[in-house]
Amino acid sequence: MKTTKKKCRMRRIQQILFSRLRSFVFRYVDSAGAIVFLDLNDRKGKKGSSQKRMTAREGSGVRVLMIQNEKLAWSFPKGHVRFLEHPVKAAIREVREETGIKIGIRRGFRTEVPSAIKEDRRKIIFYIGQMTGGYLHPQKNECMDAAWIPHEHVKELLRFPIDYVAYQKAYRKWKGGRR
Repeated sequence: MKTTKKKCRMRRIQQILFSRLRSFVFRYVDSAGAIVFLDLNDRKGKKGSSQKRMTAREGSGVRVLMIQNEKLAWSFPKGHVRFLEHPVKAAIREVREETGIKIGIRRGFRTEVPSAIKEDRRKIIFYIGQMTGGYLHPQKNECMDAAWIPHEHVKELLRFPIDYVAYQKAYRKWKGGRR
């Protein structure tokens, strides 16, 4: 009985120390995601990729990967950072889990925004993602739908203004780096 109480106390102390370490290392970042751009005019897509199929079907232009949640609001793929997981790895994992798309993270861009829920103190980190493979097939247990949305329609679909601020920063950086 005595050793059980000691073990419980030690476990609790470890949990407290790890949670403090995590909040120190990641500064209260609980979510990470990626804003993934696809330029249909860029013919560098791999054979059989969803990029090639879309080029033939939908014409040309810039597309952005977006998901629709259970409340039918559109946003970018994002999710919780697991314990001691780096936010970049979390962003890559979340995009893959929610949409089936494999991405790489572009260096030189990271924007941190507050949660859209006013009472929530969490921060969300967004990165610019680049599609490296996979096919678009939304995971129904993660989101209702996923789609490549034309750049011109992103603003009207986003529910939260703070997401649009992050999108504008990412788009400027992505567009500037393509020249």
